[in-house]
Amino acid sequence: MNMITHEDRLHVERKIHPEFRVQWSAEPWAITTTLETVLDIGTEVQRFCTDRFRADCVTHQRLLHCRTPADLMGVQACFMRRAVADYRAHTAKMVKLAERLWFPTAQA
Repeated sequence: MNMITHEDRLHVERKIHPEFRVQWSAEPWAITTTLETVLDIGTEVQRFCTDRFRADCVTHQRLLHCRTPADLMGVQACFMRRAVADYRAHTAKMVKLAERLWFPTAQA
């Protein structure tokens, strides 16, 4: 429609094709479990980022107090070992949360 005519320029069929209709068959408990899992994922990500940031701050503090290159290498090695262990543990937690997200019936 425009200001000159009261008709559409293109005549479009307004019926919705039956194949394009979205049907939701999720049960209420599945939606609840899904939303709880999404919130748990957000909480876990925030917790992990906070813990890693604290570990980074502690490492920087320790690096500032190093007196020899050997001390520096020891602090860096300790930091890397802890970082790898933390990321492995976090990945395992996220996989478990993803399982709850994709298979909500398993936790019912």
